[in-house]
Amino acid sequence: VAEGRKKHAASCASCHGDKGISPNDTWPNLAGQRGAYLIRILAAYKSGAQKDVMMSPVAQTLSDADIRNLAAYYAGLSCDGAARDTRVGDAGAGKALADRNCAGCHGPTGIAANPAWPTIAGQQPVYLLNTLKAFRAGLRKDPMMGGVTRGLSDTDIANLAAYYAGQKCRLPK
Repeated sequence: VAEGRKKHAASCASCHGDKGISPNDTWPNLAGQRGAYLIRILAAYKSGAQKDVMMSPVAQTLSDADIRNLAAYYAGLSCDGAARDTRVGDAGAGKALADRNCAGCHGPTGIAANPAWPTIAGQQPVYLLNTLKAFRAGLRKDPMMGGVTRGLSDTDIANLAAYYAGQKCRLPK
């Protein structure tokens, strides 16, 4: 089973790291991400419901079983080594914005109650910044995120990215 889960992970490692922690702050960490979310987003890239110049062609080569195996593999990895560089904005100001705009879905620290939603705590700060801007511009599609980000300034987005990048990626036990 473990080999099946790791089968396609080697091709993911150049962007997302050998252990699911991206070496590049513009790409997301996958380690510790919830399996249900990974299945949902990979299926969306595969179907074309979500588009990305790099991810769409990769996802289109995956079978449904491959997607489930990758999701299980990355969900089982530790996210504790994730980068937490918060130099993109003011984390304190980001917390205030998160409490008002994000906590209802993503939880107070970026770990959503719904396993089909992404864990954003401890993510790469520039990835968060770029993703929020893409939602605001309509380049990434989600009606809820589009609405939430529409009223955010670039400074607001940078502050949210700083806050969530600095959070622990797992809830305390």
